[in-house]
Amino acid sequence: MQAYAHLELRADLSRALRVSGVVIVPAAVFFLAFGPQIAQLLFAHGAPKAPATVPLGRMLQAFGLGLIPFSAQYLLLRGFYAYDDTRTPFRMALWISGINIALAAACHLLFSPRWAVTGMAAAYALSYAIGLLLTALRLRRRTEGLLDGRRICRTYAKLTAAATAAGGVARILRIGELRSLPGMG
Repeated sequence: MQAYAHLELRADLSRALRVSGVVIVPAAVFFLAFGPQIAQLLFAHGAPKAPATVPLGRMLQAFGLGLIPFSAQYLLLRGFYAYDDTRTPFRMALWISGINIALAAACHLLFSPRWAVTGMAAAYALSYAIGLLLTALRLRRRTEGLLDGRRICRTYAKLTAAATAAGGVARILRIGELRSLPGMG
């Protein structure tokens, strides 16, 4: 009976991670590719010269990096809840928070004020990437190695490659569009 529960959990988590990745990965790449433009559109109302929005755009890019590990780690925690284990997710949250606090404090101390907030956003992303790794390893141990890691990683690699190619083409088209504007070339 235990093996069947592991296999069912594996199938559910694999499907949830792969389906959510179809939305999350392109969104993350979009934020990474167009963070400054998004900030300019939302907060400078599209004005071509809005330097005040640049730090916010860089922060969006850093948060874009963290969207994938945050979402995947959040879904993997459901595996522990399936076993009525609420302690492990709490402990994982403590680890992630501790790492995030340490990295954010380092950003505050080491970076100029202009870049500290962007660094803190990147620290958030990195802390969730580490948390995802720790959570996946612990859940793999809990399910006796029956996670669908290879299939999930292949799916995310394909999604990342496709989204990166699309983001790159969009950036090239955007640069070409800007150069064709009068006074911008």
